[in-house]
Amino acid sequence: MLYKPYFLINAILACAIIAIFVYAGFFAFSGNGVSCSYKKITGLNCITCGVTRGFNKILHGNITEALAYNQNALKLFCFFAIALYMRIVAMLTKNPTLNFIRFDIVVTTILFLYCFKPIIFGLFA
Repeated sequence: MLYKPYFLINAILACAIIAIFVYAGFFAFSGNGVSCSYKKITGLNCITCGVTRGFNKILHGNITEALAYNQNALKLFCFFAIALYMRIVAMLTKNPTLNFIRFDIVVTTILFLYCFKPIIFGLFA
């Protein structure tokens, strides 16, 4: 009975991740992207400035340039790529057990905390 809600949550998350990659791939340098409110107000880069452009460079195979935009870009990109893979696997799993769902939640949470740690701590620094 867990399958339908679990499938729906994973489908929504997979679509959101794909949208992030599409946005980064097409709009990072077009001038049509979302601008940073923090930078507009303070004139300083925030902890996430350059991540979208970094994703764009990673999608085009240039990791060195991606890291020049933001040092966390590769780690965050890897999180989203692994999360997308995990969402697809989860959607393909018919009738997942409660233990499978718990394992998915724990692994995703640990991966999130590891990859987003510099940003989380950077917000409070």
